[in-house]
Amino acid sequence: MTDSVAPAGYDPTRDPHLHLLVDNHDIQDQWGLERIIQQPRQGREQPLVVADQPWEGTAVLAWGSVLYVPEERQWKLWYEGYNRNWAAADRYSFCLALSADGTRWEKPNFGLVEFRGSSANNIVYHPRDFAAAHGGYGLLDITGVIYDPADEESRRYKTIFQQNNPDHTVWGEYAAFSPDGIHWQRRAAAVLPAQGDRTNIYHDRHTGRYVLTTRAHNNMPDNKAGLRRKRVIAWSESDDFIHWSRLRTIIKPDDYDPPDTTQFYGMVPFRYGARYLGFLEVYHTGSEHLDVQLAASVDGVHWERVGNRAPFLPVGPVGSWDSVWVSFACNQPHVVGDQLWLYYHGRSTGHRVAPAYGAIGRTVIGRDRFVALAAGRDEGQLVTEPVEVGGEQLLVNAACIGGELAVEVIGDDGRALPGYERRSCQPLAADSIDWRVTWAEREDLRVLVGQQVRLRFWLRNGRLFAYRFAAAG
Repeated sequence: MTDSVAPAGYDPTRDPHLHLLVDNHDIQDQWGLERIIQQPRQGREQPLVVADQPWEGTAVLAWGSVLYVPEERQWKLWYEGYNRNWAAADRYSFCLALSADGTRWEKPNFGLVEFRGSSANNIVYHPRDFAAAHGGYGLLDITGVIYDPADEESRRYKTIFQQNNPDHTVWGEYAAFSPDGIHWQRRAAAVLPAQGDRTNIYHDRHTGRYVLTTRAHNNMPDNKAGLRRKRVIAWSESDDFIHWSRLRTIIKPDDYDPPDTTQFYGMVPFRYGARYLGFLEVYHTGSEHLDVQLAASVDGVHWERVGNRAPFLPVGPVGSWDSVWVSFACNQPHVVGDQLWLYYHGRSTGHRVAPAYGAIGRTVIGRDRFVALAAGRDEGQLVTEPVEVGGEQLLVNAACIGGELAVEVIGDDGRALPGYERRSCQPLAADSIDWRVTWAEREDLRVLVGQQVRLRFWLRNGRLFAYRFAAAG
């Protein structure tokens, strides 16, 4: 195997002093700027993992997670193999692939689960334990995987399966734990009985709690009662991964969505800087397409869609492997240098088409560059809400090739603080992920650390993505 390509260095998911400009929450006012979704495009031409083993059926789906485990210097991809045409006994497989660089993936022979007379495969869980307890099974729906190195060994890896029996009298979300991500033990009782479908999980380091998003609590019961199904997103939290709060709806289609044809299939939430972001899966029932919009929240409870609801990850061109359906793996983006690596699965078939054809790929975008505020030849301005100076340096993420960006620091009276005026700012006229702002009389913000200030940005022929405060050096 090759040398490991490891996420290293600055981690924006842990930085409370990083401010994304995805919406107006941190902005007091702005003029002459347009908010634009930055669609990741690089790397979408060919998938990285395809269904090329008998037990994978016709599709490999990123209904699982891609994690980097630093102790092992290894990338791990949990995914679902799927063939809708097969009987339930063979239809679903929960598999694990490994990689040293996050690009070239191997499917080891773990020898754990028998598939059609052979255990020579990379399947790490099969719902036979559930079938034995409940008279068979009708579904295995996989969420993500959480790696908790500080937890006790048997709980180091965590996941939740949605499972049901053939007549749907027993169904819900079931927690499972593993010491190594390979050998899984499912809890006998559902942690969320009669709930679920397209579920995502993550560990919120900001609150210390586990978070789960899934369909609203009445989605499946309403459907079984003959009411029309409308997919919306609900949220639950847990301190121990076993006892979960009652589901509450957090985001649903509204009057600005095409009536009767827009549903929210799922949402992958994660903490990023001072905000929560969500990859919202928008299912267009008329065309059978599913693409991803970007949602944002301050508290994880109240969400809004950003960037005028333009797709963040649109489907691929007609005839491509991801031309009908795209959705991200159930984990936050990976920071690799100045890039974000985003793993996703794509399909060339619709939701109800059998067999489904799908593969797993990766796309890349600049770090923190989810949304831009853009200006053309006419200069635009932005004034932030009061913000605490959390470090000696002000670092700005912007692209101003052929343009210019300048910053001043202002007080409550709207006037620039001495030494931080625009006229003394050394402007940016380049493309920089971390442009260190300096002024002729002030090399940094050390005299302002801990104080509340506002920032005024002037932008011409450029795009502004984010800013953050950082320690010197």
